[in-house]
Amino acid sequence: MIMRRYLLVLIALVALKMLMAQETKDLSLEKRFNQAYQYALQTAQEIKDAMYRFDALMSVAEALVQVGQIDRAINAAKLIGNPIYRLKAFAAILAKKQGRTRDGN
Repeated sequence: MIMRRYLLVLIALVALKMLMAQETKDLSLEKRFNQAYQYALQTAQEIKDAMYRFDALMSVAEALVQVGQIDRAINAAKLIGNPIYRLKAFAAILAKKQGRTRDGN
């Protein structure tokens, strides 16, 4: 059950990335992005095992950073209960804001 929910979060993240890769101002695209974002957050929060939940939320935050959704990434990071995972998510956000990738480039 945990892995199923975790996989659903990852699928939603892929959907987020695919939607943001399309550079149109299509309102239906924005609506689909919002739905995928909400679904990823909700599904991640429903994971019972704390470490999987924290990891899933961190993945959501990092995916949002990768597509330039910094405010949403910050909101996702705030939901992470584990300080180490939360710090990793905020580090990815800060790196993006400074124009660097996660591996320092």
